[in-house]
Amino acid sequence: MLPDAGEPQFIPQPGGVKEDDGVVLSPCVGPDGKAFVLLMDASSWEELARAELPYSTPYRFHGVWLVGRA
Repeated sequence: MLPDAGEPQFIPQPGGVKEDDGVVLSPCVGPDGKAFVLLMDASSWEELARAELPYSTPYRFHGVWLVGRA
């Protein structure tokens, strides 16, 4: 099962040349209810790192994508 993801934020690479030079940060909640922040390469969307949080995070009104929920 995929995590529920919050609104991703683009962080540009200092001195980047291409439009997608940088990383994307996205707050997520896994199927187990644990929160983490996902760091992805902006050009390939490959996962670079995952920072697990020691607390749960509330859902936000704006920009929440819930997998399989309409």
